[in-house]
Amino acid sequence: MIVCQLSTLMGARRMTQSRLAALTGLHRDTIRKLYRNGWTSIRRDALDRICTVLDVQVGELLVWRPEERRCSLHGSVGRPRAVRNREALKRSTSSRRSNHDRPTLTAGSLPRRT
Repeated sequence: MIVCQLSTLMGARRMTQSRLAALTGLHRDTIRKLYRNGWTSIRRDALDRICTVLDVQVGELLVWRPEERRCSLHGSVGRPRAVRNREALKRSTSSRRSNHDRPTLTAGSLPRRT
């Protein structure tokens, strides 16, 4: 996972998001998304402006970290939700009577209509 170190770099310089937005000419929402790591993409010119103002290399701003595998929408770590659901279904159906335990109806076992 690629993480933006903007909050750390700005904190070391005691710089606000509004001040960085004013110095770079970028919209405050762009700075906020990078600051909170809520971004999915960033333009190269925005990276260039931020790196120029903060006097850092791109590798100091964006850092790769190995990420834990998150398996569900709620962020739990472990087996995928589909596997957990399948296991729960097996447990619940094993307590039910199976078809081979039920009596078989044949033509001879049905009552005759008169």
